[in-house]
Amino acid sequence: MPEFPNATLILNAIPVAFYVLDHNANFSYVNEKALSYFKMSSAEMIGKNVWALFPNSVKTGYYHEVNQAIIQKKETTFEYMSVFTESWIKLTITPIPEGVVVTFGSVEKDKYSENLYKTLIENTPDIITKWNSDLKLSYGNAAFESKMGLSLASVLGKSHQEIWPDVDDLALVKKMQNVLENGTAETITVPFKSQESQLYYNIKMAPELTVNGKVKSVIVIGRDITELKNNQEAISADLSSKYKSLFNSINQGFCIIEVLWNSEGKAIDYRFIEANPAFENQTGISDYHDRTINQILPTLENHWYEIYGEVAKSQKSAHFELPAAIINAWFEVEAFPIKSLGENIVGVLFNDVTERKHAEEVLRKDQLKNFEKQQQKEILKASLNAQEEERQRIAEMLHNGLGQVLYGVKTNLERIKLNEEEAYDDNLKALDRSKELLGMCIQETRRISHELMPSILEDFGLKASVNDICSQLKGKTRFNCTFSGIDIPLDKYLQLAIYRITQELALNIMKHADATLARINISVVDNHIHLTVKDNGIGFDSVVKKENGIGLKTIEAKVKLLHGKMEITSVRRQTTIHIQFPI
Repeated sequence: MPEFPNATLILNAIPVAFYVLDHNANFSYVNEKALSYFKMSSAEMIGKNVWALFPNSVKTGYYHEVNQAIIQKKETTFEYMSVFTESWIKLTITPIPEGVVVTFGSVEKDKYSENLYKTLIENTPDIITKWNSDLKLSYGNAAFESKMGLSLASVLGKSHQEIWPDVDDLALVKKMQNVLENGTAETITVPFKSQESQLYYNIKMAPELTVNGKVKSVIVIGRDITELKNNQEAISADLSSKYKSLFNSINQGFCIIEVLWNSEGKAIDYRFIEANPAFENQTGISDYHDRTINQILPTLENHWYEIYGEVAKSQKSAHFELPAAIINAWFEVEAFPIKSLGENIVGVLFNDVTERKHAEEVLRKDQLKNFEKQQQKEILKASLNAQEEERQRIAEMLHNGLGQVLYGVKTNLERIKLNEEEAYDDNLKALDRSKELLGMCIQETRRISHELMPSILEDFGLKASVNDICSQLKGKTRFNCTFSGIDIPLDKYLQLAIYRITQELALNIMKHADATLARINISVVDNHIHLTVKDNGIGFDSVVKKENGIGLKTIEAKVKLLHGKMEITSVRRQTTIHIQFPI
């Protein structure tokens, strides 16, 4: 049997110019007739981009047609003015798996070129057939007869079903009908069982057009991909085995689910497709295959459906930690779409982090207890400091004020000489002075008593007492006091606390804020006392630096004891202190 000639020799012997472009429009083959036409060597063209090599072609219809053929994978035939010969030539661009074949020649030689194409078709190993508008066979090449084991004459004019009655050809025929109706190319891979073995063919279908652009027939090219298919299946089986081994050996729980939707497009459930052993170990769910989570755990929280639904809908991964209360567990989850398995398929990789969450909760509670203890210590410290300061202040008032006046009374009384008549006038003056000093003692005693327990609060209530603070603090700062809803009965200890806190805040403003205006508002809202103090002074930071924060700590300690909270905001020329606590 003679040796089959080298394919390159055959392609170069064909008297038609043609070349092959890959998907990036790079030359992958150019026969000798095309090289002669371009006046270039094979080395100058192979691997080069057609638009870089022939930039002037970008301005012609050739550029558009080639790109469309590559992108749409659709055969096209057209004529255009060659930039080399300045004459009209006819080109046919045919998509192939590797790119496109571009065949060209003079328009005057169409018949000759047609014969050459026929030579190519008759000698290709691919099965090439043509089917008319009724989808009856009108042509088949030599490969058709040899590979199908049929005589062309015996099947011409017959439909696919008539030729192969035992073959399920519904999908293939549907594709051929689409080509006839829409004029678009179609591709399908179909199995074909011969007498000896199972075969697979990659079928490409393209329209054959009339001169006015209408589809008159369907060209079908079938390539035997059985060996490729078997190799792919072998590789896939090997990968599947490795994947299964990895799938079953990882410590993380893993499952593949299908998200289920209601008629409104809301995720309401999900079905288990596959899961690894760690899934069962971490969730306690064993009988899961082809069941939904609603069937297994009907009271599971809705957030699981919502998150997996969003992953399927957006095709974006999500990482989160959530509890599953029904199984008393926390999970750290990475959910990701698996589009290759379907639009609603989601992979879920997770770890049971219940122990870590419990440890974090214990740590949080310990930190909270320590914080509360520290707060209580600070409150106690502030209260003791406040008491000590108050005692020191009272001691100073008694010593420097009342004590000095009483000492003056004592001194004047000691000057009285009861047994001397001539000392009558001096004695009278000493008694008058003593009487005057005792009056001052009474006044100072009342003032100290008022500071310790203001009688105005007992006699006239909270509103009058706060107004009294505002009226007494006269100086650079003007105080404006307003009230809302405080006419309801309040316990005496609350009234005293509000009075003292207001008094301390007002004194702080007077001493340290350097403000010209201060506003004090006391209101009752939803069973809570709200005390808001604003001033236009130098700001909170400056105040804290001056007094080292002791006064504010004392106030905060009182607020804490009343189960309240204090917020301080300070910007230039405006400081606001807001205090609230329950009634």
